[in-house]
Amino acid sequence: MSDEPLCAFRVPGPPEWLRRHRSVLQGGKIHMYDPPENRAAKRLIQQYARLAMGGDDWPVAGPMAVYIVVNVKRPKSVKRDAPVTRPDIDNYAKLVLDALNGFVWNDDSQVTELHAEKLYALAEPGTSVRVERTKGRYEIEMHARDVPQPFGTAWRQCVQGPVKRIMFEMADLGGPCHE
Repeated sequence: MSDEPLCAFRVPGPPEWLRRHRSVLQGGKIHMYDPPENRAAKRLIQQYARLAMGGDDWPVAGPMAVYIVVNVKRPKSVKRDAPVTRPDIDNYAKLVLDALNGFVWNDDSQVTELHAEKLYALAEPGTSVRVERTKGRYEIEMHARDVPQPFGTAWRQCVQGPVKRIMFEMADLGGPCHE
């Protein structure tokens, strides 16, 4: 994670999600199309992204991390603290990722980290998006006896088999980057 985001913006209003593609039979052939709601929501996300991107060269190459916070309106009848409701959070994230293709990145396959939250809005509903460059990472398989400190003995005892995967930063091969 970097200190300065490549792009950060908020789309005000009720959050939109990716709806399923539609199909229609025309001339004996099935044609698929994006529902009008998806197209309108993608255009809105692109407008706010364009305002936030400034004069840098876009789209950007390389691995990206995307942070999405979806603030939905809390229904009056709900007593829960978290919005355990439909649509699912992955459908909100898919809409944002698809909308930013060709704008922020060339293809959403460049997104190697995705962090998404769905929360009740304290004030105005909306969708906040932050895009950052990431460092490349890879996994190293290690035997449990080779697990470095600070994981310690308690962590080694949790390992069920002879091999455990641990994430390392490419820039810092000396230790794990995350728990």
